[in-house]
Amino acid sequence: MARKVAVNGLGRIGRLVLRELLEDDRFEVVAVNDIASMDTLAYLLKHSSERGPFGEGEDIYGEGGALCVGDSRIPAFQEADARRLPRRWVSSSLI
Repeated sequence: MARKVAVNGLGRIGRLVLRELLEDDRFEVVAVNDIASMDTLAYLLKHSSERGPFGEGEDIYGEGGALCVGDSRIPAFQEADARRLPRRWVSSSLI
């Protein structure tokens, strides 16, 4: 059974963590939170200047409150204060 993880903040380090989590079957990313637009974050995730391209052959884009990576649709929030996120995402699994 995959461990459910939410990622708060998709800056440089958050995107690197997200890439690793998405490639590891032991984890399931259940939500992301960042104040930037999901389209911008999708572009930065796909075209990392540090790690190179991600998701070769997969579509990565932001759409209607979600970050879509291949067949996965990850709910996305744009909340500056993590304490205001839905309670089910604010737990010890929030990175």
